[in-house]
Amino acid sequence: MAGVFVITSFLWLVVGYERIVVSPSKLTVSRHTPIWKRQVECALQNVKNLRSESLDTNPFGNRLPNWYSRKTGQIQLDYGVHSIGFGIELDAAEAKQVVERILSAFPDLGPSQ
Repeated sequence: MAGVFVITSFLWLVVGYERIVVSPSKLTVSRHTPIWKRQVECALQNVKNLRSESLDTNPFGNRLPNWYSRKTGQIQLDYGVHSIGFGIELDAAEAKQVVERILSAFPDLGPSQ
């Protein structure tokens, strides 16, 4: 079992990528390697408080730790009682731009006033 995790982790580091798709009905976050895919779909009416948050600095970069966790990323949102993160490879400025672009099209996803 550990061998599968090591191989998948290596593939994530070398060729893994993340895809975020926002449509009028749902927000989908998926992480891909050639042999593995993890996807989370969120009904848009239940998504709240989309925001950019800085990850802790790590000497190995942000890509390695918890890449398999749906809570990891520079961009965070609340989905019911859960927090979901994405944008692992983004720096703080890029994360802010992505959040601003999504909120310009879907303003109801922003922080509650």
